[in-house]
Order: sequence, then C-alpha cells, then structure tokens
Amino acid sequence: MTVEITTNELFKLAIENQDLNQSHIEKLANIPKGTLSKFKEGTSAITHQNILKIAPYLSINPLFLIRHATNPFKSNELIKIKVPGLFILRHEIFELIINYNSKAEFISLIPTQNIAQKINRIFFPDSVYALLMKDDLSNIFLIRNKLKSVFLIKQHEDTLQNLLLPIIEQSAKNKKNFIFRIEKITDENLYDAIYDWTATKKDVEHFFKK
Repeated sequence: MTVEITTNELFKLAIENQDLNQSHIEKLANIPKGTLSKFKEGTSAITHQNILKIAPYLSINPLFLIRHATNPFKSNELIKIKVPGLFILRHEIFELIINYNSKAEFISLIPTQNIAQKINRIFFPDSVYALLMKDDLSNIFLIRNKLKSVFLIKQHEDTLQNLLLPIIEQSAKNKKNFIFRIEKITDENLYDAIYDWTATKKDVEHFFKK
C-alpha cells in the first residue's frame, strides 16, 4: 500500500533533510524570498510552473509531480540526506524509497576500528556510520546522522534489513527486490568526505558495481 505524499510535504522533506539553502533556491528559481518557507508549511501556494522549476534543485522528479512517474526523486548528482535524532529508521525517507520504488539496494557502511575511533571514542564494533541507497531510477542517496559524530545504527540495535522489514511488508512489495549489503569503509579519504559532507556520486558509485 502506497501512502500518498503531498507536494508541500515532499518539498519540506527535501529542503530540511538535504540542508538546502532556501534563499539560494528562490534566487535560482527567480521567486520572491520566503515563498518556499510558506509553501512547505502549507500556508501559501506556488504556481504550477514555479513548482516544476524548483523541483530539480531539490532532487525532486518533476514528472512525479504531474503524475507521469512513480518515483519522487531524480538527480544526476548524489542525493545527500541528513536525518535527525536517535530513531532515524522511522524517518520518512525510508518509507518514500520503499513505497515509491519497485526495487532498491541498501548498503550499510561500517568503518574500520581506526576510522570509528576518529568519529567517536565510544563506539560499538560493526556499527553503521552511513547508508547508501540506489533506487529504480538509479538515483544514489547518501544518508548520515545530522550529528556527524553519531552512528546511524549501533551494532546491538539489529541489522538495517530487519529494521526496515516492517515498512517493506506494510507496503506489500516483494522483499526479494530490496537488496541489503554491508560494506567496510577502509578508505580514510572516503570517510573524510562523508564526515565533512563533501562526498560526490563519483566517490560512492563503485559500491553498486560489485
């Protein structure tokens, strides 16, 4: 069962969790300052033309907004999401990926002990620092906690697959179409790029070529 998301909700999720600068986007789209803030809260409207103009800056698929596509995301670049709090796997981004995709691949990135100690002196072995996801349009997402010294999933909390299984079952999707893997972060340059939030698609796409 797919839960419908409104354009306002989608814009709000995209802006707030990608750390996007609203004023910069408004300038690029040539719309009045403050327009996006009011729109994502549902207190003001934006013309259909401007919505389609803004969407690519938010990694949102314009065809989804006019009901010509089932996937809400589209970008040639790495879509970088920061999730808040300790219960990150309850976050809407996971429901969106699963509900609006027929297949997806999830990779849990686990740092080596030396790298893990650089992130946080208190850590559990095999804890997940970041996630990579690839959807059915070949969009690639990088997900990390908003607090860069906090792990996404501690080792004792279970696996990503088990934590997301209830969402997959509720969506009535074929579980075989959702692939879960674990990869070690052994490259300190890659770790630095994820930690500093400068990682690009080129830095991570090799994980999906294995």
